[in-house]
Amino acid sequence: MALDREEEMISVTILATVRNVRTTVEPWLNSLLDQTYKEPYEIVIIDSNSTDGTQDVLKIYSKKYDQIRVVERESTQPEALNFAIRENLVKSDLVALIDGDCVAPKDWLHTLVRTLKQNNYDAVGGPGLTPKGANFIQKLIGLDLDTRFLSTPEGFVYRHPNMNLLIKKHILKQIPFSEELHVGYDTDFGYRLKQNGYRIYFKPSAYVWHHHRSSIKGYLRQQIKTGRFAFKMYLMNKNGLKGDNINPPTMILQPIALCVLSVSAVAYLLTNVVLYAIVGILPLFLLFCAEAYRSFAVGKNPLAVLLILLYIVRLPMWVFGAALGVINDGIARFRGVLRTQNYI
Repeated sequence: MALDREEEMISVTILATVRNVRTTVEPWLNSLLDQTYKEPYEIVIIDSNSTDGTQDVLKIYSKKYDQIRVVERESTQPEALNFAIRENLVKSDLVALIDGDCVAPKDWLHTLVRTLKQNNYDAVGGPGLTPKGANFIQKLIGLDLDTRFLSTPEGFVYRHPNMNLLIKKHILKQIPFSEELHVGYDTDFGYRLKQNGYRIYFKPSAYVWHHHRSSIKGYLRQQIKTGRFAFKMYLMNKNGLKGDNINPPTMILQPIALCVLSVSAVAYLLTNVVLYAIVGILPLFLLFCAEAYRSFAVGKNPLAVLLILLYIVRLPMWVFGAALGVINDGIARFRGVLRTQNYI
């Protein structure tokens, strides 16, 4: 117990940025207030002008609990997190990042701090697992996402999502999040941590419950946004194309396989040679099957076979989003050139 007490003599701030999380904000806040961590800790929340009632809940909680501080600021997630660090809203030595659609078990913060202290790493992350009571769509999405965490052994990882990450504050000052990336900024951040010699430790028992998108429509919108910024992110971090503990190589290869399928489809239509169709379809199908089997092998859930259908609709959304990203970046660059020439 003396060792545990020594480990907890560290100041911590839970930092989060939220927007329109009304359905999860109360259980999320209650879980953060109910931590077993013995030392005083503050909860700093940047709300990006929520319009669904989230603001009202945050106001009630911040008035009731002195340890909760809420700042209203229209911003993207990386902008909000950088703002909190830059403006010294975080006073502690350690920062615990968690998303507003998560619920933390009581010993979450204690486990993160203890792990950081015992292993002498610069950051510690844990899984974001699908909670009980999730609807069918959330369970299916969760089969894919949970696999990535459950198949990762405890120890060093190349990167970790911000949904559940404890990190030393001085690192966030030295390496701010890229505000060019509204999505994937934590992927880019993880790669830059490693490039600067910092190390992230993965602790399976430091999990949170993560509420995924509850409808196919919401999920597809999310994937379009992911694709839109993923293209830019991988241009900034080409080593990420090799895959990592979150995005395995079989996932990275899927857009390439889709391009092969597109070329093969044109060749088949022009020549009517069935071999072209087989060559186009087979690689992509095998990649989908490999991902689905990986999920089944980890979780033993027969629903994993339905992941193939999820991947079939997800991949075009990535490509569509990437195309939008390229077009938008091209337009922005063109406007920049016009401005430098004083045309606009």
